[in-house]
Amino acid sequence: MTKIPGGLTANQTAEAHAQNMELLRLDYVDHLMTHFPADWGETPALSSPAMRQEEWLALEKIYYSGAARSIGVSHYCSQHLDDIMAVTTTGAPTVNQV
Repeated sequence: MTKIPGGLTANQTAEAHAQNMELLRLDYVDHLMTHFPADWGETPALSSPAMRQEEWLALEKIYYSGAARSIGVSHYCSQHLDDIMAVTTTGAPTVNQV
């Protein structure tokens, strides 16, 4: 299991996961999650539903590539979950770690 920061663009999500895989010396992880639904308020635009959706879709791309066997979120409240449920193709996150 590994995490990436919240509030990342699709490219940043892919880069963060690639860096984790390099550090862990793995080809895949059993579970990948985004740590928080925003970037702690440093960039207000990144706390938008559209940015959460972009990051979730990037996680799905990683999942479909086989580089993560499951994907989830951490510290998402119901409104954040609604944001990603509006665009998901994999179904609900397998974990919402709180």
